[in-house]
Amino acid sequence: MSSEPQQQEENTTNTTVYSIFRSKSDFIEHINTEHNLLEIFFSNFNHYIFKARSAIRKKLEIEPNVDKKGLVDKVLTEKFIHSDQINERLEFLTYITAQSSIKLRSEHLSKLWDELVLHAMFTHDSDMFYRWLKDVCDS
Repeated sequence: MSSEPQQQEENTTNTTVYSIFRSKSDFIEHINTEHNLLEIFFSNFNHYIFKARSAIRKKLEIEPNVDKKGLVDKVLTEKFIHSDQINERLEFLTYITAQSSIKLRSEHLSKLWDELVLHAMFTHDSDMFYRWLKDVCDS
């Protein structure tokens, strides 16, 4: 059971923590500075791609005649279908770059290009990447 003074202290602490950031941009910049946001993102992206490729390989070993195109709308790993996994990651990049001064470097774009175009698991991956890239360049 919390005492009233303790709750007031917790509320004051939370307010203080949130008030040090004047904007979303400040908050994103802080996370990036403290935790290297893009490094974490690309580590997660690589991990997902590895797990998805492994899941596809296993599925093709078990069912060699499975329609590979149909797998894009299946849960390959984790909780969401593959196309949503890729789309959400691209949307996250759009958000953090639009809401802060964080910029994607050529090695970031190269990694996305390699995984979603050159070594795409599905043509849908490259189509999604091309649309995302066009939107990013247009904005």
